[in-house]
Amino acid sequence: MKIIIGVPAYKRPNLLFVHTHYTNKYLKPALMQKGFEVTYMVVGSSNVEGDIIRKFDGIEYYEIPNVLSHKKNFIHNQAKIKDVDFLFWLDSDDFIPVSLLMKSIEVANQNGYWSSVTNMFTYDSHTQQMIHFDGYSSRNSLKNQGLGTCRTYTKQLLKKLPLDVYGYNKNSGMDGLMLPHLMQIPVAPRDRLITTPPERTLIGIKTSQNIWQIKDFNPAEISVLDLNLKNDTFSWLDLEIKDLILSIDTKNP
Repeated sequence: MKIIIGVPAYKRPNLLFVHTHYTNKYLKPALMQKGFEVTYMVVGSSNVEGDIIRKFDGIEYYEIPNVLSHKKNFIHNQAKIKDVDFLFWLDSDDFIPVSLLMKSIEVANQNGYWSSVTNMFTYDSHTQQMIHFDGYSSRNSLKNQGLGTCRTYTKQLLKKLPLDVYGYNKNSGMDGLMLPHLMQIPVAPRDRLITTPPERTLIGIKTSQNIWQIKDFNPAEISVLDLNLKNDTFSWLDLEIKDLILSIDTKNP
């Protein structure tokens, strides 16, 4: 079976290094151990990202202008061209447990089309504030869609989606663009959504360069927690990775 781990990236070289180190050290080997042929694909926009990615072996790296929808379209189109069995989406500041990656693939494989995660931690590296995003509220149009990151799409779904499905010249709102396509897929939310306990969910590292800041989250959808990365909740992150994340200069991520 073939899978792409697709990662759009832009600047934040120190965070990108840690993210790539973690993904290359844990996620890719875990997939290969399960018999997957893995393409780890990163799409950046400059030598800032390129110089980081080229420090690692076995990563397909491409550079295109920094428009998020174009980067996502590129990865999506490559997945269709390469005729992969699975496309796994991962943002360049998100760290996920291996078990969640495997669960995401398992759920998508079972229903035949796709899976997504409903909840995640977000850590603001500047304020050192930790929140748990509990999932979209009932008033949100994305209530039953889950997160845009940590999604798995199967070959069967990719065949139903058009090229350039994420639109043009967009840096936000792409989950909304996907919504009408995904609503046509006959899979009930309970068969594709994954709600994980705190100790097994992903964590996103926010910096001042993020399009979305913690303050932009709907207060009804989050819980502010008195936790830090050294807490046992994040025992799946090894000490080296935690120390690397905590050592990142918030002014120069």
